[in-house]
Amino acid sequence: MGNIFEDDFRDFLNALNNQGVEYILVGGFSVIIHGYPRTTGDITENNYIKLVKAFYEFGMPVFDMTQENFLNHKE
Repeated sequence: MGNIFEDDFRDFLNALNNQGVEYILVGGFSVIIHGYPRTTGDITENNYIKLVKAFYEFGMPVFDMTQENFLNHKE
């Protein structure tokens, strides 16, 4: 599965660090930033389709977030 946090999120964290912002990452964000490829286990196929449409409407890249990768990702 493509990691949407690969560049943009790391750049954002670098900006926080560069400016001395005190912050903490929790939950899924901290798991992802530590390199564990994690997907949600509670999304339905119908809601996945809606999510992809919302990504496109917002202009957010979907990368390889295929239905198979997103709903059934295994290590």
